[in-house]
Amino acid sequence: GTRLSNNKKNLGRGNLMAKLLGLLVGFGVFSLWLSMIGNPHVVETVIGLILALIAGLWVFFKIR
Repeated sequence: GTRLSNNKKNLGRGNLMAKLLGLLVGFGVFSLWLSMIGNPHVVETVIGLILALIAGLWVFFKIR
């Protein structure tokens, strides 16, 4: 009961926080991936973007 109503009240702020953290994690994963690769080409960059997107969305839905 109470947890659900609390979630509804804080949805706006919580959603923004989740988006920010998801973006940060995605960016972190992407930069870590690029630093591991060294000299990325198109394929490596696309793989890094996909990994970053998955990580960011996972964090977003975990926190939200």
